[in-house]
Amino acid sequence: MKTTLLLASCLILGMVTCTAPQENSDKTEQLPEPSTSIGVRLAQQQVEGYNRRDLDAFLAPYSDSVKVYNKHELSYQGIDKMRAANAEWFASVDTLHAKILDRISEGNTVIDHEEVYYKLKDGQANTMHSIAIYTIQNEKIQEIIFLEVGNN
Repeated sequence: MKTTLLLASCLILGMVTCTAPQENSDKTEQLPEPSTSIGVRLAQQQVEGYNRRDLDAFLAPYSDSVKVYNKHELSYQGIDKMRAANAEWFASVDTLHAKILDRISEGNTVIDHEEVYYKLKDGQANTMHSIAIYTIQNEKIQEIIFLEVGNN
């Protein structure tokens, strides 16, 4: 009987200590909301213009001397060449939508992991995944590097 009573007492004592609230356990550290950097705002602005196929809105965040790289090779430089290339692209598609899957921002660099769905005027559709690395200077996108990571 003493053994049973002792065992029951230990079980009750164990349950009380196991279920007792821990000091400071209900306090969670609240981190401040990060402020949106100029680079993130510029990257988002050009994505929104791209999705609307609004050439002026798309180009507004870019520097006049923007450099565009494909896999680290310079494709072209300057806003006029960027305008011509994207005007042609926008005209060739019926449907176009870029979705940002992930975005990293540090200092003057923004990195987007993008999924771009497009449907050409001839009906051919595709989904492309790429990494876009934006370098910001003087509150404009000065450089963008595209790294294609796959097509579906």
